[in-house]
Amino acid sequence: MQASDLSWNHDTVIWQYNHEKVEIKIANIIFCSIDTINECINVTCGSNLIEEEVYLFSFDGTTLLHYRMESGTITWINDGVKITLVLDHIEQAFLYRSEDLVLILNGKKEKILTAYSLDGSQYFQRIAPTNYKFSYLSRMRRLPSVVCEAITKNEEDQFGRNQWHFSLDIQTAALEKTHLAY
Repeated sequence: MQASDLSWNHDTVIWQYNHEKVEIKIANIIFCSIDTINECINVTCGSNLIEEEVYLFSFDGTTLLHYRMESGTITWINDGVKITLVLDHIEQAFLYRSEDLVLILNGKKEKILTAYSLDGSQYFQRIAPTNYKFSYLSRMRRLPSVVCEAITKNEEDQFGRNQWHFSLDIQTAALEKTHLAY
């Protein structure tokens, strides 16, 4: 069953799940969305419309993941165990539930991609492909991907588009350029 009727204001997010109302109070809500693939609610918070922290809630209202960008603190729950990490400035984190994976883009000057299993063990850490910089985490064809922006004209297509999905091999940390990102 999917969540429905999502609504929010600056301090409350509400949705319906299994014919029940789920209501969560959080300060400074900027944006909320339903992620049907991961079956969760994404809640972005911050002051002056600047993203400062992100929550992911299961449809029943359980906190699945929470991170604070500036402090670099990220927490998630795995089999009832709370996993907490502190990293250098989190730009974005993404929970891929069906892959038992958490991907994190972090770092102030040069972003680093780090992959963790849900038990908190690190799979790998890597820098962006040559001639690219990391932009954001996503999915392509339902699989984890990272969108990278070309930093040289050679990597643009004939129309000047320079953002590409790179598929991610969790076992080898290899990134393969696959599709344009829009």
